[in-house]
Amino acid sequence: MRKRTPQYERKRSGLRALAVASLSLALTVSACQEDVDEVAEVVRGVLTQEVQGPGASRLRSFSGLARSRNRTDLSFRVSGEIRKIHVRTGDTLEAGALVAELDPTDFEISLREARAALAQAEAEKRNAEANYKRMRSLYESEGVSRGDLDQARASAESSAANASAAENRVQQAARQLRYTTLRTPSEGAVSAVPADTSENVQAGEPVVVFQTGGPPEVEIAMPENLIPSVETGQVVQIAFGAFPDEPYQGVVREVGIAPAEGESTYPVTVQVQADWDKIRPGMAADVAFDFASSEGGLIVIPAGAVGHDRSGHFVYLVTLVAAGVDSGSQAGAQDSGVGTFGTTEKRSVVLGEISAEGLEIASGIRGGERIVVAGVPRIREGMRVRILHEGEWP
Repeated sequence: MRKRTPQYERKRSGLRALAVASLSLALTVSACQEDVDEVAEVVRGVLTQEVQGPGASRLRSFSGLARSRNRTDLSFRVSGEIRKIHVRTGDTLEAGALVAELDPTDFEISLREARAALAQAEAEKRNAEANYKRMRSLYESEGVSRGDLDQARASAESSAANASAAENRVQQAARQLRYTTLRTPSEGAVSAVPADTSENVQAGEPVVVFQTGGPPEVEIAMPENLIPSVETGQVVQIAFGAFPDEPYQGVVREVGIAPAEGESTYPVTVQVQADWDKIRPGMAADVAFDFASSEGGLIVIPAGAVGHDRSGHFVYLVTLVAAGVDSGSQAGAQDSGVGTFGTTEKRSVVLGEISAEGLEIASGIRGGERIVVAGVPRIREGMRVRILHEGEWP
């Protein structure tokens, strides 16, 4: 047997110590890595939606602007250059109040010319009538022929017609001169002044937008898949941004039968029913309609909520929790001030038909469950997620 020297024993002890140190280091690194993995847990933000059961109602809101029901675009009946605008946006006016004026110079000249032409025509008329009277006397005494009498009578009648036409031209010129002033047709308020002083405007071109009062209205754009469900007289809820804590009730007054020009949506006009004194034209409003969630008796969810893998179609259900609260505590999620979180559960579903509102679900989920409707590709089973509001979604 080979004898072990002191040098051999020292070398063996050193290798043993090195091995122990390496194992200790590996265990330490492994433990640190586990800590890093726990700290680096990713919490994804998602949009969620509570599933509505078959036949349940569903509110849909559409944005619009308030306006007066009786809106008038005040314009001149003649073309010309604006000399002065007497009103500003927001002014309240009485009936017959002066709104704007055109430069009347050309119209005054036209009136003077028409009056001069009338004076000349009346003088010719008087001369022709006097000549006809004289020729008739001469004819009775056989001083002129029948042809001369007829000619004198024709000249008198022609002169009378010319004088009448000249008088009509004077009246027309006078009316056009009056049209150079623009006045309000009734009491109301100015909501816009699209024209400006020294601007040349055409007849009929809006100079002032005039609101004549009455219940305000909100016009919204309705998509084609929902317009068949909207009827005249339908009661809706209206929320104005200026008065967020004061809901208003409205009723559908008009439903468009054709899309707005260049659009794929249909105009719907909603009239505010009561307590509308504070509503001003131009205020932003959201109109909420109550629609049935599905006409076919199946659950309908957004197409973006459905994923697909080798096992088939699926959705992610979310159990609401809050940061630092056990996953089963629904109350803790609602009472926590740190924001709502949740954990995901993958659920297989069977699809039905594609409807105008989304995908029909034949089986797999039921009403009242909460599903992820945006962010599905970024999450997985059992993942912690943060529930975002619509305005927070990128």
